[in-house]
Amino acid sequence: MFYKMKEIKIQFDYLHGPLWKEKLDVKSGEWSTGIPCIDEDKAIQLLNDEAEKMYGALFIFNDGTDGCRFDEDRFIQIKPELLSIVQTIIDRLSSINDGTYVVIDEATEMLK
Repeated sequence: MFYKMKEIKIQFDYLHGPLWKEKLDVKSGEWSTGIPCIDEDKAIQLLNDEAEKMYGALFIFNDGTDGCRFDEDRFIQIKPELLSIVQTIIDRLSSINDGTYVVIDEATEMLK
């Protein structure tokens, strides 16, 4: 029997990330990775929420332009802090990894 390890992506998008959560609980409306040791880790969740809030604030709506604008200048300012959070999340994921997942880091290069 062939066992495929789950992939945990680290990437940013509006209202997501850096810990990419692909499972939606339709009853609660909560997103998760589907891996209990990650989803129940309070340190990872706090770091992820902080980075998601910082990145989400870079999207500006209703500023007189059509649609949405990404604040590139502010992004450049907060890149070092976001990178630090991403590295901390990856380190924590490595320390709790029970061998069932592999981390795919798609954020670090963007933040350097």
